Order: sequence, then structure tokens, then C-alpha cells
Amino acid sequence: MTVRWRGVVGAVRMELAVLALSGCAGAKYAVRADSARYPISFSPVLIDSDGQPAYLGEQLESCGDLKVETTQVSVFYGQTSGVLDLSSEVNDAVEAHGGVGLVSLAVTVENCASNFLFPLTLLPIWPGCQSVDVTGTVVRMKGQASDARASAEVLP
Repeated sequence: MTVRWRGVVGAVRMELAVLALSGCAGAKYAVRADSARYPISFSPVLIDSDGQPAYLGEQLESCGDLKVETTQVSVFYGQTSGVLDLSSEVNDAVEAHGGVGLVSLAVTVENCASNFLFPLTLLPIWPGCQSVDVTGTVVRMKGQASDARASAEVLP
């Protein structure tokens, strides 16, 4: 019976060692754009005014890019949560480029170097962080820009 307990104790020690070395730092947040005035898609497709899909490269053309870089920080093992609101960045980018929406939205997250500083990551007050990169393509309907230029040329 002693041999069995030694095996269990050894396994428990191994699991504790793995948990301790993995660290507990990180960040927890929600990515949102509730106040965006333009449609956003993770795919290269938007729905047009007729309710039909409009595809990038076919009915839609690229007229600019969205790029947001930020760092999200959290303490208490990532339990303090926050919100990364992209609404104003999306609105500004679409308006600046004269677009109708945003397609191919991508969110890339990487751990910061401070998340790997063991044994500090075992402390609940140690700040964990993540680097967040958000990219997307601002689009307009094909022919939209030429129509705007044509009407501007007609006006005196």
C-alpha cells in the first residue's frame, strides 16, 4: 500500500510543478464595437442595400485600412475584466476613407514578456498583459468614388 501512495504523491507533485511553472498572468477583456455606425465583418463580405452579399474584389473595393494596436492589462490572475471598444476607431477609419463598412476584421493577441516572469506570475497583484492588434479593410461599393468625382466635376 505504501508503494501506491508514493505513486499518487509523485503524480500530484508533478501536476503542481507544471501548474506553478505555467504561471497565471494574462488579461481578460471583451472586444466590442457597439457604437459603430458602419457594418463590420470578419469575412470579406458585406450585405448590400438589396440584402444580397457584396464581395471584396467583386462588388466591393478596398479604399483604406484599419489598424489598432493596444495593450490590455489585468491583475488577480486575469479576473479583472475590461472592454476594448473599437467603435470610434471603426467610425473614424470608414469616414476618413469614404467607405461604407469594414471587412476582413482580424484580432491578433500575444502575451507580453511580463507574463513569463516566474515566480512573480504566481502573485495575484502581478499585472498580466496582452498585446492586441486589430486590422481590417475599409471598403466602398465599386464605382462609388467615380460617381462622387463625376458629381464634383459638374458642380462649379
